[in-house]
Amino acid sequence: MKERLEQDVRFWARILRLEDWDIEVEVISADRMAVEMGEKTQAYIERDRVRKCAIIKVKEGGTELDHDLVHEIVHILMDEFQAKALLAIDLIESATAREALQREVRESLERTINQIVRALLSLAAVEAKKEQPA
Repeated sequence: MKERLEQDVRFWARILRLEDWDIEVEVISADRMAVEMGEKTQAYIERDRVRKCAIIKVKEGGTELDHDLVHEIVHILMDEFQAKALLAIDLIESATAREALQREVRESLERTINQIVRALLSLAAVEAKKEQPA
């Protein structure tokens, strides 16, 4: 499974022009994922924008690995936007308003990433069908 995920990472990194990033994949147990990120989490990414490196951790036995993997890779694309948005939000004096806006930005970002992922996977499926012999 890890080998296929690594191939997929290389494919999507090329498509999304992230070939200058060092992206690794780690498959972890459901128990470890629950401890690190909560029981509902299927995958997450740890990234360093300055060094352009990332580790995507996926839950062993996850049911939507393709979606989860691409989702985490798209986070790399959106990382600079998210960082700058949150930095601007930090200038808001009211803690209540600041926290509410941070939450809204993160939720909106997740929805946007999910839409992008669905579109990318749909396009990939169409291309794969075109390549199949008739």
